[in-house]
Amino acid sequence: MAGIIGAVFLRTLLRPLQELMERTGEIEQGSLEAFRAMHHTGTREVATLADRFFRMARKLSDRSNYLTLFATHVSHELKTPLTGIQGAAELLRDGGDME
Repeated sequence: MAGIIGAVFLRTLLRPLQELMERTGEIEQGSLEAFRAMHHTGTREVATLADRFFRMARKLSDRSNYLTLFATHVSHELKTPLTGIQGAAELLRDGGDME
């Protein structure tokens, strides 16, 4: 009897939670493959938890990518006029005439 209870516990809770823990490690490493559906969901509650977790992690990943892209664009837009200003300052420092 204890063996049956252990097998049910293993199948319905332990295995899905272990898979979810493995996936969180993959997400932490930046793997987009980790957002795929789980092989073992066990109970409906564990399946819902995993689904909501993956949706939340996907949103955070998308926002992080958006912020990185935004910072790259802002940096580029600031660099362009600053390069011109730097060139003019160097020309003035070296005694050149800007006209």
